[in-house]
Amino acid sequence: MDFFAYSIVVTAMVVVLVECGYALYHLLLLV
Repeated sequence: MDFFAYSIVVTAMVVVLVECGYALYHLLLLV
């Protein structure tokens, strides 16, 4: 796997983690 593909995978994982964290943050605010 070259660096470009690796960076795409890492970026996608970071985006997913940020989205999940953002959703959990809003759920905590609603409670």
